[in-house]
Amino acid sequence: MKDRITNKIFYFYNNSHDFNGVPYWELEKLHISNLDSYLLQLIGENVISVNFTINPHIKQFDFPIDKQLEYLEKNGFSQVVFILQRHCLIRL
Repeated sequence: MKDRITNKIFYFYNNSHDFNGVPYWELEKLHISNLDSYLLQLIGENVISVNFTINPHIKQFDFPIDKQLEYLEKNGFSQVVFILQRHCLIRL
């Protein structure tokens, strides 16, 4: 399941004109039960990150994992998800 999620995030990012992150609702289209749990695992493994800035589609900062998890615990998932650069290079 994690591969399906990371592939979706990578392909969305790579095919985006501006290298945008994938909105959470796009990931919901994968119809994966426990999606949030998998996303939390991938964030904890430092494979993906969430962006919760004014313009969430543009990754402006690298937030520490603990800050991302803290934000999600308080606000839930509704953010834009990015694959981390080193994982993009592996796929290219």
